[in-house]
Amino acid sequence: MDENNAKNYLQNFIQKLGHLPERALHYDSRAAGEGFESTVTLQLDGRDLTGAGFGFNKKEAEKDAANSLLQRIYHDHPDLNRDWTLIRMEAQAGDALIKLCIYLNDNYASAAEKSYWLQTFETDQKMTEIFDEMHADRDPRVTIFGKNLGAKRKATYIEALIWREYGQPFRKESIQAELTDLFAFLGEFK
Repeated sequence: MDENNAKNYLQNFIQKLGHLPERALHYDSRAAGEGFESTVTLQLDGRDLTGAGFGFNKKEAEKDAANSLLQRIYHDHPDLNRDWTLIRMEAQAGDALIKLCIYLNDNYASAAEKSYWLQTFETDQKMTEIFDEMHADRDPRVTIFGKNLGAKRKATYIEALIWREYGQPFRKESIQAELTDLFAFLGEFK
């Protein structure tokens, strides 16, 4: 796929959100003077977003319209722009936070109980179940995603969401200083 082609990039973008481009995207092109005008409409989660473009042929007009829509998404609707590289990093932090939550929880008497709980709960399957339940309940934190989002991405997104919502105490300056000290200690043993 040519990622430099805005139309292809927009289709890939929609697929990464778990939607089928042929259902979410609609192009309307028509002759206009010396060229073509095109409008693309993206229908997601009850929203209709449009982009308009012009080109010397229909294909170029559609690419220009797709580029216009992408720019609108990036500038006016950042909630649609999912950076999966960042989400994966947040998911790793969320995964660590889940483990920390269990290992520091006094409700479990032994390391074996804590490990059992983690083996049962902290799995991609369980994170996917949480995502699916939130999606079925129309939770606004996940409704932007379509029904075709893969299980791994669902699980990754829930772990990232856990970090975003419960990781704030670990972003305080005092904690960061202590973690910097720990990082320095670990660095001594590279």
